[in-house]
Amino acid sequence: MTSLQRLSWCVAGVGVLGVVRLIPELLLIPGQGRVYALLVSVDLALAVMMFVAGWAIRREKTWAPRMTLQIAGILLANSIGWGFLLAPYVAKGLLRARVSTEHFNLLPRLLYYGIVVALTPYAARILIGSAPSEARPSLWASLGVSIVIGGLLFGGVFISR
Repeated sequence: MTSLQRLSWCVAGVGVLGVVRLIPELLLIPGQGRVYALLVSVDLALAVMMFVAGWAIRREKTWAPRMTLQIAGILLANSIGWGFLLAPYVAKGLLRARVSTEHFNLLPRLLYYGIVVALTPYAARILIGSAPSEARPSLWASLGVSIVIGGLLFGGVFISR
């Protein structure tokens, strides 16, 4: 199995994991407000697109590397931003032994964010390294622009709170 084939399974797995971890959260949306519903909706859309990207890498579609890097960049910025925002809140609740169901509901989200942060550099190295040398600068640019877009999306949701 080549590194691209392994990567396709990892990318698709991250997409499936992203959808599965949202199932309990989707049941909680009615009482959580519009910002939380927006966050879960964006996470669901990105998880589905990540699964499609993994499938496309497996099928050797020409658009797959760029799509994967763009989604991964947005997820990376989102994961870093929300991870820094939510981790202290969850840690404080766990350390004070005042654990509520809200803390436990956030643990899968934080674990998912950690997986995305850990796997994105690996995915970028494999995808960009396997591309023809003339396509590599534009793939790096796609990743960089998508990280900026993801940061702006995170900032927009954060500011709207």
